[in-house]
Amino acid sequence: MARQQTGVLTWVARAKHAWPVALTVSVCVLALATGAIVRREFRLGQGFWIVQPVLYLAHREHRADSVPWELVAFLPVLVVALIWTVRRVDRPLRPVPELLTAIALGGVLANVAEVLARASVTDFLGVHGPNGGLYSAGDIAINTGVALIPVAGFALIRPEHGTVTGLLAGGALSAAAILLAVVLPNRLGLAFLVTIVAMAAVASLATRTLLSKFLSTRAAKRIA
Repeated sequence: MARQQTGVLTWVARAKHAWPVALTVSVCVLALATGAIVRREFRLGQGFWIVQPVLYLAHREHRADSVPWELVAFLPVLVVALIWTVRRVDRPLRPVPELLTAIALGGVLANVAEVLARASVTDFLGVHGPNGGLYSAGDIAINTGVALIPVAGFALIRPEHGTVTGLLAGGALSAAAILLAVVLPNRLGLAFLVTIVAMAAVASLATRTLLSKFLSTRAAKRIA
């Protein structure tokens, strides 16, 4: 009985370390499935507005005759280096960067898989604007991972240096990500996504802070 319990605990401990891989595979499969649904439900070129005149849905095929193997080979090295660094510096915070890394890497793998299988990537979600673009499910996953970088920066810095410094760091990373999105072609969607994630993170932090103060005040009144 004791051996069985030990075996279960060992399996659970290993599963905790394997969740980034599971999430990466899940994101990749979900992105591929989304592309397949778009190809089945929408004719090539068919589309409609979701939020006029900003957000729209349209089926287009982004041709790609070759895979950027240099980028594909470099990404796993970068991912491993990032995860190793975070685990060495601050073990309790490892889920934060691993989460965004798994999401972004899953999107990259989905795009590469589509290129290898079909020599094209299915784009469907568009942002209309001067630097707008049309994105695949893999692109959305990649942009989501990038948009989470400011949140990761805040989570990494706040425990050691306080909330104000963490917010400044997160704000600086958000500004850098938005600037990158504005400079790079067809990346306006990333700027929107970074803004939405930053606003949601600040709102969540404010709600938790206010709730904590309310509960503390209520508890103090009961004691008095």
